Amino acid sequence: MPRSQYFLLALFACALAGIAYFVYKPGLYGPFVFDDLSNILLVKTTYLRELSFSALYDTAMAVDSGPLHRPIAILSFALNYFFTRMDVYYFKLTNLAIHIVSGYLLYRLSYRLLYRHSLGNTNQDPPVFRLNMLALGIAAVWLLHPLNLTSVLYVVQRMASLASLFTLM
Repeated sequence: MPRSQYFLLALFACALAGIAYFVYKPGLYGPFVFDDLSNILLVKTTYLRELSFSALYDTAMAVDSGPLHRPIAILSFALNYFFTRMDVYYFKLTNLAIHIVSGYLLYRLSYRLLYRHSLGNTNQDPPVFRLNMLALGIAAVWLLHPLNLTSVLYVVQRMASLASLFTLM
């Protein structure tokens, strides 16, 4: 693929991330809602005071929610608090960042699957730029689909976003 096509693809990908930010931006300023209160604000371990290994471990393992205790999500809430206090904007911005990274991983997965599929269907080299653009379109649908609104803008739904992220990884 020529260098100019790589540049164009990178430009489209950055523009897509920017569009996702601007689509979600109005909701980033909203308050904590629903389960955010009982699962974040009222949980003492959310209020991380120091960045030591023992404090991080204790925080991650302190909540007895679900069979695996959700240590990564709980720790991410505590780190949000440590760096930004209870500014809901940054909690939601973290969710949006996870969502955008998931979109990038979905783009990579889609491209690989499309490339593999096109290898088996023709004797010619696959149209790499076209496959990249199609994969980027798939990622765009994921990033901008209203179905994902709650997992980005309800802070406690970070657990769902993290599940998507780790599945795509």
